[in-house]
Amino acid sequence: MKKKKRLPVSKLRKTCDTAALGFKTTNELKGSTNFIGQERAVASIQFGIGIEHTGYHIFALGAEGTGKMSIITRYLEEKARVKKIPDDICYLNNFEDPDKPSLVMLQHGQGRKFRDSVNELLESLETEIKRAFESEKYSHEVEEAIKSFQKKQRGVLQNFDEEARKKQCTILETAQGFIIVPFMNNHALNQQEFSALSELQQKAWYKAYEKVQERFSVELKKIQQLRKEQRLKLKEIDTNVLKFSVSHLLEDIIETFSSSVKIKTFLENLFLDIIDNAQAFKAMQLAEIQGAQPGAQVETIAGFLENYRVNLVVDHSKSTGAPVVVETNPTYYNLMGRIEYESQFGTYYTSFMMIKPGSLHRANGGYLVLRASDILTRPFAWEALERALQTSKVSMESPGQEYATVANRYLEPESVPLDIKVVITGDMRMYDLLYSYDNQFKELFKVRADFSQDMPWNKATTHEYAQFIATVCESKKLLPFTARAVGRVIEASSRAVENREKFSTRFAEIEVFLQESSYWAGQRKSKKVDLVDVQNALKNHIYRSNLVEEKIQRMIEDGTISIDVKGKKTGQVNGLAVLEFGDYSFGKPSRITASTSIGNQGVLHIERETKMAGHIHNKGLLILSAWLSSKFAQKYPLSLTASITFEQLYDGIEGDSASAAELFALLSELSGYGIDQGIAVTGSVNQKGEIQPIGGVNEKIEGFFETCRRMGPDFGQGVMIPQSNLTHLMLNEAVVKAVKENKFHIYAISTIEEGIEILTGIPAEKKRGQKQLSVFESVAAKLAEYYELSSNDNDDPDEA
Repeated sequence: MKKKKRLPVSKLRKTCDTAALGFKTTNELKGSTNFIGQERAVASIQFGIGIEHTGYHIFALGAEGTGKMSIITRYLEEKARVKKIPDDICYLNNFEDPDKPSLVMLQHGQGRKFRDSVNELLESLETEIKRAFESEKYSHEVEEAIKSFQKKQRGVLQNFDEEARKKQCTILETAQGFIIVPFMNNHALNQQEFSALSELQQKAWYKAYEKVQERFSVELKKIQQLRKEQRLKLKEIDTNVLKFSVSHLLEDIIETFSSSVKIKTFLENLFLDIIDNAQAFKAMQLAEIQGAQPGAQVETIAGFLENYRVNLVVDHSKSTGAPVVVETNPTYYNLMGRIEYESQFGTYYTSFMMIKPGSLHRANGGYLVLRASDILTRPFAWEALERALQTSKVSMESPGQEYATVANRYLEPESVPLDIKVVITGDMRMYDLLYSYDNQFKELFKVRADFSQDMPWNKATTHEYAQFIATVCESKKLLPFTARAVGRVIEASSRAVENREKFSTRFAEIEVFLQESSYWAGQRKSKKVDLVDVQNALKNHIYRSNLVEEKIQRMIEDGTISIDVKGKKTGQVNGLAVLEFGDYSFGKPSRITASTSIGNQGVLHIERETKMAGHIHNKGLLILSAWLSSKFAQKYPLSLTASITFEQLYDGIEGDSASAAELFALLSELSGYGIDQGIAVTGSVNQKGEIQPIGGVNEKIEGFFETCRRMGPDFGQGVMIPQSNLTHLMLNEAVVKAVKENKFHIYAISTIEEGIEILTGIPAEKKRGQKQLSVFESVAAKLAEYYELSSNDNDDPDEA
């Protein structure tokens, strides 16, 4: 049976036929732009990009390192080149409501042209405004208007003063305004002179004063009206001079952008605003001439004109197609845009010029690529993205505005119409969570693109893989790879997916491996990467990562961890587990023991009882018990208490890959037949006694091989694996060599019967001509003995 189940060397590893590759080095190959191994995902992306209906955004799911991001961006960039260039996005001052800036979207390139034209206009406006108020004509008009009104005012005052003097009163103009004072002996009396008058004279004057004051109120209204007319006249002069000075400056720009109603309206409102603020400009110019006092805040003409500038938020003047934006930090503000603030005199100030774009603005009209893990961990970002896609517009808001303790000025820019395709990358867990708990997700992301972690290994894909290696060498400036080196990379890629009929499509990991191989070639001054360099890369990666493995093997070697690799032991077998530390995993043998006694508790697992075992392991134990009952409890119930444990295990245990080993240890204990300690076991068992495949088969075999090598080889040593794991074998050269030299053996089994026979050397069931009890006969006899003893113990002594 042992020889029959031993695997030949040809089954232990698949090698790449480098002679069939058809090249000496990758320099002879053309770099490939094909998306190898991801045809299904690419077809899904093509569909999602092509369909124009709303809600057909894409969720690309697959493991990290499968090239999702690079494939998606490269594909989108190809599509974007032939797609229409989107419009430029501008924000302008809203003269009617400055807190709600106006949106203007212009054909690509026109936004920059409009902004630059307005900037030139403002420079000219500043010059013309200053020149207008400095002209002789303006000064003359102002002077004549003032003289005219002063003359009219003097006429009104002179006529009134002549009448007032007849009543011993006169009008004096002071800084506080006009006052009526006593007038006697042809001059105005001061307070001392008036006090020197008799009481009778004073009373007479006050009586006359009341009548004069009543009459003066009427004349004062005439003066106030004249002054109002003067102000209006001066304002008219200021307005007319500005109209004459600046109107011609706007004619050209209005004509240039006449096709845009919004821009035309903006420029017309700009002109009206300048005219309305004519006197303000005049005051600013005067303040600039006179100079401001230290610490005083003085507004300048140039500063005021900033309100008329154009905020070009998104500029596509240099774009060659639709945008493809990969947002690596999708915070709320990076996604939706932000409105910045400046601190001025203890408060915060903002304006439409401080509106900054987000990824949605920059990607509008094209494609936005995000990682689910990034956006889902940023507060408010996911909700904002869904809201934007639902409403087809980007609205800028401050997410914490309602929680603010200080009332600041908030802008509400006009929303930007959104036309975009969003591609989000993530794994299956994130997709399931979103699909299950976010109702909007399934409405918005109707296209699912699955990225596979592997691809078939055949002649065509081998050539494609070689082209991929050539592409990486070219793009990353690596040394060219020989055919032998390429073949070894392919074999390592197959080992990575634990399937010798497939390659790994985790291209990020492969690129790292290629870079390290090129490094080692450079270390030996070679101009090309050969087989030895790839081997060095593999060897050094293991060396950098296997410190824990090395310590465990030393503990086994010095007896700290008890493992027997020679002789036979009853109720004891070597099980195999895989430990993972980041990107490195290795196999570790563990001693599994079983003990039995009379009782009715069935099969107990010490790890389960101490809550050190996981759900999957506990399930495997129950299946083991079910097979035992099915096999040996058809005529009488099991009267058995058995305990199974992993010796020297102080951490938790999960998985069912040791269930076959546990059952073998129990069968050995019950039958009394010893198990060959030189053969380790891995595999799970079902209720029918069939051995099922497990993961990490290569690491498990190599781990036990290393243990045997350190503790002294024995030509009967080996590992027993499930028959269904054969396609996963890609063992290292050391194991393959040992098997080839008949120093180590790999056994493949399909049933419990096959396994127990290899381990004990005794047939599982009775064969013709066999005198010795089979394993199962011995087990049945032991269980019958337990049942009989148990039944006797339960008999009533009186009845006996």
